[in-house]
Amino acid sequence: ANERIHVVWAGLNNLSHANHIIMYRYKEGDQWSPIIDIGPIPMASEEELEDVRLAVSNNGNAHFVAFRTKGKDVWYGARYGETIEPIKLLPTKYGPSEKHPDIAVDDNYVHVVWMRKVGWPYVIMYQKWENKQGGTKGPITQITFPAQPYANQKSRIRLDDYGTPHHAVFQKHEKGTKWLKYYKA
Repeated sequence: ANERIHVVWAGLNNLSHANHIIMYRYKEGDQWSPIIDIGPIPMASEEELEDVRLAVSNNGNAHFVAFRTKGKDVWYGARYGETIEPIKLLPTKYGPSEKHPDIAVDDNYVHVVWMRKVGWPYVIMYQKWENKQGGTKGPITQITFPAQPYANQKSRIRLDDYGTPHHAVFQKHEKGTKWLKYYKA
């Protein structure tokens, strides 16, 4: 995005191993930026951080999501120019488990999908908001609905050239088969 290569990762906090730090940097030409500390995510003993995902718009805004395996919650952070919006819980927690987020952005909007446990199976949730600091958030909507014997697995979201979100998700089916489901907003 914006003619740069962008990367994000999680590392241990050397001062407190109870936290993981989300770190980010970009490469412009042959030069890497300094490592930018987006913020800590508090971790329980033997907990893991999964699905650390990054999306960057052409205006240079970088957005990050991840989830904690034991906390079963989704975390979000952003960088608007030189301003960091520290990593924090994405206010999605309505059930016992929220996990496997993905994120896509364009210059206008941020789009996030994640899994929510609603009885059995998990369903895919979606929210979008303005791609600016303090941007207005849209409602959280449910994309998939429980239907036995399905159990959703990590969904992915991407935007087309018009900013329309496209979602794909694997669903386990009976007898060990998996289906790939596709949704267009």
